[in-house]
Amino acid sequence: MIKSFQATLTKRTELTHDMSLFSFEIVNDSLEFLAGQYVIMMVKLANGDMARRLYSISSESQNTKGFDLLVKIIPNGVASTYLDGLQIGEAASFQGPAGVFTMKDSDPAKPKVFLATSSGIAPIYSMLKSKVLAGVTSEKWYLFWGVRTSKDLHWIKEFEEIKQKNSQFQYVFCLSREAGISPETMPPACTLGRVDAAFQKTVLHAIKGNAEMINGFEYYICGSVEAVESLRHSLLAEGVEKKQIHFEKFV
Repeated sequence: MIKSFQATLTKRTELTHDMSLFSFEIVNDSLEFLAGQYVIMMVKLANGDMARRLYSISSESQNTKGFDLLVKIIPNGVASTYLDGLQIGEAASFQGPAGVFTMKDSDPAKPKVFLATSSGIAPIYSMLKSKVLAGVTSEKWYLFWGVRTSKDLHWIKEFEEIKQKNSQFQYVFCLSREAGISPETMPPACTLGRVDAAFQKTVLHAIKGNAEMINGFEYYICGSVEAVESLRHSLLAEGVEKKQIHFEKFV
């Protein structure tokens, strides 16, 4: 059920040049949510009107007393300006949780493919971290996360920690605009190119043309509208059934 609540900013962590993690503690309440869901932040504008901004929760669902938001800081952006000015200990207004982009439990044994771009990694990180904390350590997960350059990467240590707890987890960081780098100097787990190309090279090439095997996976996509639509249509073109594809678009 969507409800209104207050949450106090407890910490801000700058992860990259334009990506920050904002940690909030809920005031005199708790928030039961499913990994992958989002909250709605209420931003008061200069003219007194209220703007609503949606942010996926990036922290684990086991913590009902607080949550983390992964925020791309956009110069002069309404929400970015508001969050930039929010002081530690200051409260903000939210509504939530909301959203249906959650990991399905229809068949826990079915391997999962996660395709994310930029801050679209937030709800997927929440899903994986929540599963591991719940004791799920033997499901087969494939993550392909696309960013522009290695400078846009973060949570590298955190994903490795997830892999240490679930040896069936494999991840690839896809650098779409990295320049002047050779295979010898490539950061660990990185490849040049886009998410769809890395997925095809790593997983799809072995099952291409086999509809039964292709649909033996569940697919989770999150990122910008353009990225999600491109990846979704790419999967459909390979024979993936619509019911196997779950997605969230960031506007």
